Amino acid sequence: MKRENMVGQHIKNYTFIRVIGEGAWATVYEAVNDQGDLNTVAVKVIAQKLMRDTPKLEELVKTEIKVLKSCKNDNVIRFVDSFRTDNYVFIITEFCNGGDLEHYLEKQKQIP
Repeated sequence: MKRENMVGQHIKNYTFIRVIGEGAWATVYEAVNDQGDLNTVAVKVIAQKLMRDTPKLEELVKTEIKVLKSCKNDNVIRFVDSFRTDNYVFIITEFCNGGDLEHYLEKQKQIP
């Protein structure tokens, strides 16, 4: 399934700036939030069609949102919001400009 590039689009309170990651099920964007206390956020975008075609994915997305909402720790990315449109599910989190944990560990070799 070809993914729509959302760079430059404005959805809800978020303007998509650039792609910062892609996986089998989602694309993650850096975005600007024009409301709220965090200006720059990360937005994971999952196509509703993929979830309809892969029922387990729907369960995994719901679990991810539930876990993110429940984590309140300075060392865990902060959950900001989530919402659905007819075509997509959006999971908004705090933006971490240092990259993901895998790349950090490749460079640092360990976490102090």
